[in-house]
Amino acid sequence: MEKITANGWKKIVAEMSQLPNPKSLMLFGDPGTGKTVATREAAEELGRKYIPVSLGRVEAPDIKGLPMLCEETKTTSFFPPAMWLEAEKHKGMVLYHFDEFTLASGDVQGAVLDVVQSKSIDEIQLPPNTMIVLSGNKGGDDGTFAQVITSALTGGRAFIYEMVRPSVTEWLQYQKPAQTIETYIKKRGFDALFSHPDKDDPLAPWANARSWSVLDEVVKGLESLGIKPGTDNYKERVVVYARGILNAKIAKDFSKHVNDSIIDPKDLINNVSEAWASYVKIDKLNRLALLKEVVDTLFNSKEWKDKAVRKDAAQKVLDILVKKEKNDEIKAAYLSRVGDNDLLMYEELTYKGKPAGEYWDELMKAGLKGSKKN
Repeated sequence: MEKITANGWKKIVAEMSQLPNPKSLMLFGDPGTGKTVATREAAEELGRKYIPVSLGRVEAPDIKGLPMLCEETKTTSFFPPAMWLEAEKHKGMVLYHFDEFTLASGDVQGAVLDVVQSKSIDEIQLPPNTMIVLSGNKGGDDGTFAQVITSALTGGRAFIYEMVRPSVTEWLQYQKPAQTIETYIKKRGFDALFSHPDKDDPLAPWANARSWSVLDEVVKGLESLGIKPGTDNYKERVVVYARGILNAKIAKDFSKHVNDSIIDPKDLINNVSEAWASYVKIDKLNRLALLKEVVDTLFNSKEWKDKAVRKDAAQKVLDILVKKEKNDEIKAAYLSRVGDNDLLMYEELTYKGKPAGEYWDELMKAGLKGSKKN
């Protein structure tokens, strides 16, 4: 079976969509690899109405309709489900996504395959440009379940592919996660992004791309509820949700990361001693990320809206970095980000009594050779 990435799958869907009579597609893959998200995004990018159908929760009549008796002719005909009328309504610019195909009963699989074969339901003929996608898990030793698939599907009724798990880089580029999740995944790598279901405890959560994406949405939403990053309440809530969607080992490790690394950038700007004491204890990657937040806060918060106040605050942060930050690369990164936001301010800042710009130029010429690694 051909293995493809999420982007590879979207490309196949896009190419098939351009044909006058698109053929059906089937996508297998482990849970949480992004099958549903990639298919939905592909439909939206193509301007097709996305119509998802979860086959694990339907019966055959939900697909092929119910037989109704006609009193005049004394015959029966099938009354199709309303979802099929959407294809005619949108002139075929729809994508029916039959998800969880491998969880469906044999009757449901058969009903779907009838539609896949003929693009018709009883007397209703779907427009030829209608798209149909099926997806499901393969099942196996990881504890996932799958019904036996009929050879009628694998014998030419659909193009069949398997979606591989995204790499750390691919997931980070797609998700653009909250800083605390991004630094953790970068530090721990693929083993943190994916674990396996616990066969001995089927109710226990486990880590995968989908669970991290869901956690990321919640983490990003906490601030909108008035729960500010860096506060004890914020840390507590992030940890609670992590334990509810990741497996125990990864949740414990991530919880330690959260408690060790989340520092309110405003506390650094305001020279809160506890914040700086925590800053020097975290690793290089987290310090770089945190100083990025410091600069973003300086240029986007109402507290430092006045340019003179902002410049004074930026200078104070730099003065503290001179004393506490041993890594020249991190200090240079801070100055560079200030310059990206306000070149004039960058030129007015001073480093050890001389213009900060000169210091940056010296570092660039030296290639940061004198920088320490941590």
